[in-house]
Amino acid sequence: ASSGYVLLRGVDDPVFLVYTDASWGNAAGGRSQSGYLLVMTDATVETSTEDVPASVQDGRSHRLKRVTRSTLGAEASGLDAGLDKVLVLPFSNEA
Repeated sequence: ASSGYVLLRGVDDPVFLVYTDASWGNAAGGRSQSGYLLVMTDATVETSTEDVPASVQDGRSHRLKRVTRSTLGAEASGLDAGLDKVLVLPFSNEA
């Protein structure tokens, strides 16, 4: 079965990284905004001094449904969404 991921040449030991960010009260109506990018790359990215191939596998920017009362709250909600993807998506057939 197909994994649904864009595989990269030169990636022998694939790993997933997630990058998240959020803003508190900056969207229309004082709402908070969050986003994440799920990236597949090689495990050597942690130690390599050379460029390592990488491919964005999933991403989302969205208004937070939960009311947050601080920047930390918005960042934590964004991190929660990003971690959900990095922990669940690699085991699903979706990309």
